[in-house]
Amino acid sequence: MIIVIESIVLCAMFTIMVYVMSREPIKTLYNHPPKIQERVKSLDAYKDKIPTQENKIIAKVFASIFF
Repeated sequence: MIIVIESIVLCAMFTIMVYVMSREPIKTLYNHPPKIQERVKSLDAYKDKIPTQENKIIAKVFASIFF
């Protein structure tokens, strides 16, 4: 019974995480190949919206501590 409850909780957490990340796909820019990253960086529409590496590191540390 505990395994079923744990599975449901972990699936819910994963679903929430995917939903939050899919709301702003530009945040996952660094997960794409370098050619795609360079292309997006060259577009004027995304110049101010691209996250920095510092923000990415802070988010990963926070997520690691949370989980």
